[in-house]
Amino acid sequence: MTSSMATSSSSSSSVVVLMVPFLAQSHLDQSLKLSHVISSYNIPVHYVSSTLHITQLKSRSSNPSTEIHFHSFEIPLLHPQPQPTDPLLLLDTRTKNFQAQILRIQASTHLREPIAALLSSLSQNSKRLVVVYDVLMSSAVQDVVSLPNAECYSFHPLSVFMGLAINKKLSNNLPIPSQDIPSMESCLPDFSREFLASQLKLPVSDFKSGSLHNSCRAIEGSSIEILENEERKLNRKIRDCYWVGREWGEVHLGFERRR
Repeated sequence: MTSSMATSSSSSSSVVVLMVPFLAQSHLDQSLKLSHVISSYNIPVHYVSSTLHITQLKSRSSNPSTEIHFHSFEIPLLHPQPQPTDPLLLLDTRTKNFQAQILRIQASTHLREPIAALLSSLSQNSKRLVVVYDVLMSSAVQDVVSLPNAECYSFHPLSVFMGLAINKKLSNNLPIPSQDIPSMESCLPDFSREFLASQLKLPVSDFKSGSLHNSCRAIEGSSIEILENEERKLNRKIRDCYWVGREWGEVHLGFERRR
């Protein structure tokens, strides 16, 4: 979708939402589900990714997505070197997964320029622009900080418990002994940890109004309370989000600029 099409689709809207998911199926699918719920409130939703990932996403989706404005950008998707055919020399599954992570991270860095242009177009033609970005896409949306009518929320697709665990912020009051929780070092390779750390250090992390979490208080109440206390120290809000029915409506109500 071109910038002119983005302009025409948002010109009469007071609020426009831009979704920026990470380039991985589990991240793309969660962001699309959230997009559908926000769109059901007659709020224009724009969804951005690479051409390849948008095509794959649409082919998997059972919802025709007629109300969502997709923006597909051609980016250089890097490919690994061909592997030997000898089964004894093939990469094991874990190594292949790590290699795929590297490729996604490298590919995501090419989206900053087209997303910056799209942000500018949407901002000029709407009273209020809300950007919901995967925390791994912070670098791609960092230009949002220059827009006077924009606010943004980081989206965290992992459980709140896992997020606290890998960042060593779990309370001693939780029923799981800390020694039984795997370390972040054992869950993610060095390059993934370094990339995540680099994303969290960008100015957009301080600019954001809050964070959205795919969680539920009935399941993760204790973990959410710990996270709320951490975010409250930074004058931020969090929203725990449900996949059932229209419960995501509280996210719509929670789009409030931080003061």
